[in-house]
Amino acid sequence: MTSVTLAYDGPRVDAHLHVWERAASDYSWLRPGNELYADFPPAKAAVELAGSGFGHAVLVQADDTARDTRFLLEAAEQNEWVSGVVGWVPLNDPAAAIGHLDEFADRPALRGIREMIHVKGDRDYLARPAVLQSLAAVAGHNLAVDIPDAWPHHLHAVPALADALPHLTIVIDHLAKPPVAPEEFATWRAQLLECALRPNVVTKFSGLSGYAKSEGLPATRAVLALALDAFGAHRMCWGSDWPISTKFDGYSAVWATAAALIAELSASEQRDILFATAARAYGLEEG
Repeated sequence: MTSVTLAYDGPRVDAHLHVWERAASDYSWLRPGNELYADFPPAKAAVELAGSGFGHAVLVQADDTARDTRFLLEAAEQNEWVSGVVGWVPLNDPAAAIGHLDEFADRPALRGIREMIHVKGDRDYLARPAVLQSLAAVAGHNLAVDIPDAWPHHLHAVPALADALPHLTIVIDHLAKPPVAPEEFATWRAQLLECALRPNVVTKFSGLSGYAKSEGLPATRAVLALALDAFGAHRMCWGSDWPISTKFDGYSAVWATAAALIAELSASEQRDILFATAARAYGLEEG
């Protein structure tokens, strides 16, 4: 566990954690030879969380299937440390999406929806009428939507989506994965700042292990400062992105890097990032 002492000593929620078991769903991206080709069940996640002082987590889908979502919901029902689930519905098929939302309506652990749109090359995906119809239904069920790895294909579309559906909470995962190249970084920055002007958009300080490893702690601190200036801590939350983070020395190492930066903030900012923002964005008190 990290030796950094935080001013905030209340409950912590890891707002972005995955679990999977290869028999539970297809996981089409997960194949032999992939270093993540293994089972990462809830029991293993619980050990990692406890080892870094986290008592709760939001499980985020790792496969665009209803089977994966059902697996996560079952994990939530069997493990008190699971605060909520971000599951999946097919956003480009409103009838099917609404059918799944109705199916999951009696599963209070479901607090958000995500589709792996970062693997889609369609830059206009979030503007499709069918997707907007599905997301309106998501908002109607009081669920948030996560946008994964939004840069470079989908970050530009988030402001229009936020304007079109002002009652939908939009969560940008991983600060949209800031790029390293200066020209790309400038474009990413401008798009992220535009997103931050919409009050229904929040973001996660998560999934930046690769960035921190290649660019160093000062650059990661600068990215966090930029996001804090734009969104404020009340619209930012932290997530480990475990087990993806096992590629970067594991949960405790990723948390130690984040904790060193978060420790520089005020106690109220730490509370927002480690607990309150996730609770608000996903309605965890209700779930």
